[in-house]
Amino acid sequence: MNRAMNGLLALVCVAGTSAHCGVGPDGSSSEALSGARPVNRGLLMRGPTPPPADLSSVVHGYIIEGQWDVLQPKKDEPIVTASIDSAVAAVRAWNKANPKNPQGLRLRIEAGIHAPSWVNAMAGGPVAVSSPSGETGTVPRWWTEPVQDAYTSFVADVAAYVDPIAEVREVTVGLTMEFYGELFIRFPAQNAAALEAAGFTQALDIAAMESSFRAHLAFKHAVTQIDVNAYEELNGGNALTVTQQLMDYALGLGLPAVQFANASLTDTGNDSLYALMEEYGPEGSKKAAITFQTMPTVGNVATVIDRAIAVGATSVEIPTSPGTASVLAPLDEALQKN
Repeated sequence: MNRAMNGLLALVCVAGTSAHCGVGPDGSSSEALSGARPVNRGLLMRGPTPPPADLSSVVHGYIIEGQWDVLQPKKDEPIVTASIDSAVAAVRAWNKANPKNPQGLRLRIEAGIHAPSWVNAMAGGPVAVSSPSGETGTVPRWWTEPVQDAYTSFVADVAAYVDPIAEVREVTVGLTMEFYGELFIRFPAQNAAALEAAGFTQALDIAAMESSFRAHLAFKHAVTQIDVNAYEELNGGNALTVTQQLMDYALGLGLPAVQFANASLTDTGNDSLYALMEEYGPEGSKKAAITFQTMPTVGNVATVIDRAIAVGATSVEIPTSPGTASVLAPLDEALQKN
């Protein structure tokens, strides 16, 4: 178990009440005795900074970048919680001062190029990868058992620390990412040869994703967020059937709750994927939560976010230049109602 627990625990809220229950006079809170935590709703910042003052009325949360090499730089030592603590403290202070407009947090666990060196050294050493835009880095061999076991242990430590903190609503799975938090993206044109030379196979990759989902059973309250795309096969194909297989697997595990995400929301394209997400979300029969991140720059913010609203999204991470509060307010309201 994680040995870094500190005084973040405070009042316990009653199970089944509001997402913002349990806020004490000092602005602290802890989670219900049982059951899944409510997800973030409405508009969110896409990065680890609070919304600017002119958008604070319509943006209700932001991200904690949980890079593995920052949280656990050394093997068998307590996780380093400074980035979590500072974000939680800031949100608690805001919520104390603004009880009618509280904010929440999303912890984005990131492995891939953010894996610590001691993990990269496992099972034959790191693999050099690159992105279509020319970024380079190394990733651990996540398709091997030693790396999966290390991730499971790491997530257990994170869960022991984070799960009692009500302000952290969702925690994103991160084991099988490369550069970004997209678990199904392999950039095969750039990386197929290196991955195959390191022993990667599609069967092992799918098993690794299943292992990473199981690791998040350590969370009893925080919602497990899984970023979905059409699964990129090394031969260049895009297999939504593999994506659906893994979505079904996640929903069958008995996690407190699952949220499916997509990080490439635009005004056109990805119709098949968005239809699949709608099927698995509150508009369909699977009853997961649905969320999106827009591309960093979009043409028309309202048109783009309206797509997410139409498929049942409860939240959207906004672009870097999202427009004014008056433009965003009706979009935020519609997301809140989903």
